[in-house]
Amino acid sequence: VPYCTGDVHVGNRVATYTDPTGVNPPITFRHNGYNNTIAIANFLHGRFPSINKLLVTGFSAGGVASSATFYNVRRTLVPTKAYLLNDSGPLFPAPNSSYSSWQLHQTIKAAWNLTSVFSSLPASFNQNDFGSMNSMVATQFPNDKLAITEFSSDYNFSRFSYERFFPGITQSGILTKWRTDQTNRCTDAVAVLIA
Repeated sequence: VPYCTGDVHVGNRVATYTDPTGVNPPITFRHNGYNNTIAIANFLHGRFPSINKLLVTGFSAGGVASSATFYNVRRTLVPTKAYLLNDSGPLFPAPNSSYSSWQLHQTIKAAWNLTSVFSSLPASFNQNDFGSMNSMVATQFPNDKLAITEFSSDYNFSRFSYERFFPGITQSGILTKWRTDQTNRCTDAVAVLIA
């Protein structure tokens, strides 16, 4: 699926952004990823009404999308077995402001109108924590195979996650936050397995 809506395939808002320097004119962006995802899933279901095995995958922003859209895609396509492979697009838990990804999550939640998208998810999803998508999917589909691959020294996705929210942060500081978020996600995953 082409990535042209700038919202990891889950946005539901038309937004106008202004250049803080005032040099460039405002730009209107159609964060229509959610509706596109639902339309694509419905199209595929009509074309392939019976699916034995389904793999939902993506990398970087597409990795986030694979995790963020898995629930809706899986429920629409109703495969016998489903697999999720998120390559380098982690959704870290951030239930409150003490978590490093909290500011990023709050920013995109508002920019993309994620409240409208989150309201369609089951109660096991915490609408105040985009990162709870991982445990919600694992809870809803306990027999599916879910995986994520990533590096502990990723200095690409990690910069996007923290740099603008922590002015003056160094590479070392960014990677420290990244590794802490990785640990928090692992702790969250263990809690799901125990439950």
